[in-house]
Amino acid sequence: MYRKVRGVVSPVAAILLGLTFIASGSGKLFGNFETSAQVMAFINDILPEALLIPPVIYFIYNILVLYLFPIAELALGACLLAGFVPALAALLSLPLLFVFLATNIWAILVGGYETCASCFGLWEEIFGHLTPVQSLTIDILLIALALLVILMHPGKFLSSRWPVTLLFKRVADTAGSTTCAQTAAHTMAGVKAQLIALLRAAASLRRHPWAYAGYLLGMLGIMLFLLASFNALPTFRTEPAPAEAAFIITDNVTVTDITALQGTVNFTTSAPEIIDLLVYDRYGKISGTWSENFSDTRHSVVLDNLTPATTYYLQILFSDRKGGKNITSKYQFTTTETPPAISDVIMTGMTETSVSFIWETDRPTTTEVTAWQMDTMEELRIADAELDTSHFIRLESLTADRDYSFIIRAIDVYGHQLSTVYSGAFTLKTGGRVSQRAPDFNLPSITGERISLSQYHGKTVLLVFWNMTCPICRTKMPLLQEINDKQSSDKLALVTVHGSGREAAIKSFLESERVNFTVLLDSDGATGYSYNVSGVPSTFIIDGAGIVRMIEPKFNNLQEFESMISQISPSAFH
Repeated sequence: MYRKVRGVVSPVAAILLGLTFIASGSGKLFGNFETSAQVMAFINDILPEALLIPPVIYFIYNILVLYLFPIAELALGACLLAGFVPALAALLSLPLLFVFLATNIWAILVGGYETCASCFGLWEEIFGHLTPVQSLTIDILLIALALLVILMHPGKFLSSRWPVTLLFKRVADTAGSTTCAQTAAHTMAGVKAQLIALLRAAASLRRHPWAYAGYLLGMLGIMLFLLASFNALPTFRTEPAPAEAAFIITDNVTVTDITALQGTVNFTTSAPEIIDLLVYDRYGKISGTWSENFSDTRHSVVLDNLTPATTYYLQILFSDRKGGKNITSKYQFTTTETPPAISDVIMTGMTETSVSFIWETDRPTTTEVTAWQMDTMEELRIADAELDTSHFIRLESLTADRDYSFIIRAIDVYGHQLSTVYSGAFTLKTGGRVSQRAPDFNLPSITGERISLSQYHGKTVLLVFWNMTCPICRTKMPLLQEINDKQSSDKLALVTVHGSGREAAIKSFLESERVNFTVLLDSDGATGYSYNVSGVPSTFIIDGAGIVRMIEPKFNNLQEFESMISQISPSAFH
């Protein structure tokens, strides 16, 4: 008994589901169909921002919805009607049905949609439109039918129903034929056999009341389902809007407050309306839809997430809300350009009377650097008319031992004449303060050679003033030795300066502590005085341009030092 029920329920459910897919797919594919405002608004709301890019939007609106979905519906409908792996076809239809279900649930929740999103395409234009609630009811019924096909399928999951099984058998039997005449003969024989089998099956229905009743109920269900789907029943019919109630714009459409990334569309309608705005670029790629969820005569919609310096076209849609296909003419606007961005500004090559600037811009620009003394306001300006993204300008003939302010101006000359200004300050004074030029020195080392600060140009220098009689200094020796062992000789240099004391005693102390980093002797204390050293230990970080960047930095181990120094020299360690 159960087997007989399964043999009736599954085919009837497959036929109903297949006919619906055929009707839906053919109506969308062969009708004058375009992606509806409801679908666009739904996608715009639920699609992650990372996927809201023109290629993805273009694929969804112009390929997936218009062609792939209808073709999938036709293919699944054909498989279900023909009985070709119906359980698999029903399973594959579930994701499609859940997409339709989600679209209609969303439309009901946001409100304002009087018709569904062209569920049956051409057939809706002929027979009338369904509301989102009616369409949601049909989606639930179709999901139930798909589940019946899957659960009640009498054979194996990938098995097919008669007459597909018989047809495949005939094709397999004729696969070995070698001539066209033999193939034609086998094909005719297969068709004849199928007709005979069909007549025998029809006659056998009379001897099997359950099967006969099932097929009669199935045919009756098909008729009722088609009547409901195409609005032959009065309760399912939504009358299209009368022609005299057409959408009328009473004021000119204007786009105001245009910036590089957004603009505001303003217009007035003759009667309260709920509208959608479709925005696309000159290549036809859709940038998005913006919807209003309330009815009004005055409309002001902010378009955001646009692209700078781009010409856009917008159209006002109201077709899916009134049962017709209405869309306004195109309106054009252009977003503004963004100014060029300046980044990675570096001062380098500073001497007593000169300094160099290196920086990057996000697009080719001309450049200009202006510097002026803080006390006299004497100005020096250097310009470079060459378009580039990497820039270098050197200011020379500056006044020694003076403080300066400067600005860097990047000018985009590709018809935009937009500029960006970067401001800052520097000093040509030497001393032991942050941002000053580190005083140069030339001192003898404990090994007998003379070493100057200038020979480390281009490297970050860790300069430490110390004395072996200082208890705190002695505790720092192991850490300094560890830094010296781990440093990159091309990026970082450890230089220590010992104050007054006997050279032999200093050497003996270093040997006892087993340290081999560079130790210079400042016997008269002149170098310490130039750095304003008042006590030891005293530590300075000097960048590759010879500028004091840090004084008395706090670090208690190698990891803390690496973290701190990476801000100045990222590759200072091996």
